[in-house]
Amino acid sequence: MPITTPNQLPTSSQKENLIDLCTSVGEAFSKFGVLLRDLDISSRRALSNNEQDQQLIGWDEQSTTMFRQAIQTFAISVRDISTAVAEKRIRER
Repeated sequence: MPITTPNQLPTSSQKENLIDLCTSVGEAFSKFGVLLRDLDISSRRALSNNEQDQQLIGWDEQSTTMFRQAIQTFAISVRDISTAVAEKRIRER
């Protein structure tokens, strides 16, 4: 998506791209919230002495590790993008 200068208005295509991006981000964070909620519920069930609760746990060590790795990758990617944008902004001044 082309960058606009402060005096330029975004084109219709740029607006559509931004809307699509925001929709994707919203969906990703919604799924992230559901996963965190389920992880919390599973953690509480794991601490329970109730046998029925123990059988309902969906998060195993592999799932937890995969989730942790995905979040770490996401954090690194966001940091890298943020750094690149900040550096470009400084160069353009």
